[in-house]
Amino acid sequence: MVQERAEVRLQRARRYSTARALESDLRAFLDHRPVAARPVSALRHWDAVRRLPANFTLNSLELRPAATDAERERNAALLDAAVAEGIDVVSTRAMRAAFRLDEGDPGGAAEDMRRVASEVGTPYARALAEAYEALPADARLVTDLDLGDVPEPRSAMDHYLAGYHALRTFDYAGAGELLSHEGLATVRHAQDLELLLVVSRTGDVQERVFELEAATRGRSAFSAHLLGLSYVFESDWMSTLEVLDTGLALNPYSFPLHENAALAAWRLHQLERAVEHYEVVIDLRPQYMKPHYWLIQVLLDLGEFDAALAVLEQAPFDGEWDTAPDGLVLGSEIESERAAASWIAGDPEAASEAALTALEWFEAARELDELDEVEPTTRIWIAEAIASEDPIAALPSVLARAAQKPTNAIVLDTAARWLASQDQDPDRDSVVMLLDAIVGGLRERILINADAIERRLPRLPSTR
Repeated sequence: MVQERAEVRLQRARRYSTARALESDLRAFLDHRPVAARPVSALRHWDAVRRLPANFTLNSLELRPAATDAERERNAALLDAAVAEGIDVVSTRAMRAAFRLDEGDPGGAAEDMRRVASEVGTPYARALAEAYEALPADARLVTDLDLGDVPEPRSAMDHYLAGYHALRTFDYAGAGELLSHEGLATVRHAQDLELLLVVSRTGDVQERVFELEAATRGRSAFSAHLLGLSYVFESDWMSTLEVLDTGLALNPYSFPLHENAALAAWRLHQLERAVEHYEVVIDLRPQYMKPHYWLIQVLLDLGEFDAALAVLEQAPFDGEWDTAPDGLVLGSEIESERAAASWIAGDPEAASEAALTALEWFEAARELDELDEVEPTTRIWIAEAIASEDPIAALPSVLARAAQKPTNAIVLDTAARWLASQDQDPDRDSVVMLLDAIVGGLRERILINADAIERRLPRLPSTR
């Protein structure tokens, strides 16, 4: 006990921030009023809960089974630690029941829901527990639950449980209505879930998240995720990275935090940092195709063509990604970028070889495309121009691509070098289109950065 108390005193976050705060708590205690201090067990409980990954148990059905064994073990340990403290029994047990069901342990999920029903003590909670009890032994999806005989939710905690399950089945409208129940204002997990729905609709949740953090127990990986998403919707990439760093300090294995941090770093042209985040996402979700795709795009911006091909070779094409056509299209884009880089570098032989390879792969993709969905992109048009030894023909495509990404320094540099390498004057309309896009992109970036700077300024007292 002495060691535990000493440990609490030594950790800054677990001490009173000022002598005035200590005095305030002492006076409240003497006056028989609530105090701000929490038992050590509550602190241990919160330490476990706040480190749970963002979007925990809310991922798409394709991602839930894609977690690695190491990630499952980490999350199970955090949940077990939170449950062991016996605090926030309903929310921690409900989360562990969801986790156990996703991991193919319906018996463990039913055990947790029995305890939830005992705590809530309503007909709804008891019927929900019975639905878990009736799950077959091989169940591992929330959609395996038969909730047909479950009555309408009545109490606040009924609404929380119903809203949580609605969100897990992607009934966002129903979940939003259930989780907005006024009786859930002090239930942290319910508030987190409701704010997730709000940020998905409007992105405007920052003040509410800050208020929630101040009123409950501070930042969690989940609230960092909510703030990060809101900044992503505003294209405020600096703020996105800053807040996601606080979430990753709590849980360095949260793949949504790494995924959004990678996007923000990429938009800020911190390409090496973006690569690091995408590599972590791939380590955490090796069967998730999207980070492989985006990592390839970042590596192309870096000019790391062989590294991009290595990622392509390991990519898990499944689901919406058709192995043969999509892989060949990506390969053709990599070789197209290699061709453009070689041409700019003054190596027409290497450029021609890469361009021919790109066109060969692209044509192979079109032959395998039964739905006629494979269409040429600006990269393919550039490869065609290089292969035909008519690079001036690619200039409109080069400028069009630059106009699509007017704040991407790599793309603009490519366009400038391409212009400089030509003997003929470029098409005037194409150049005007590019310049207009650059001006528009810079104006948008200036406004976004101005908003971000204003948020960072201290609130000065009025002098009136």
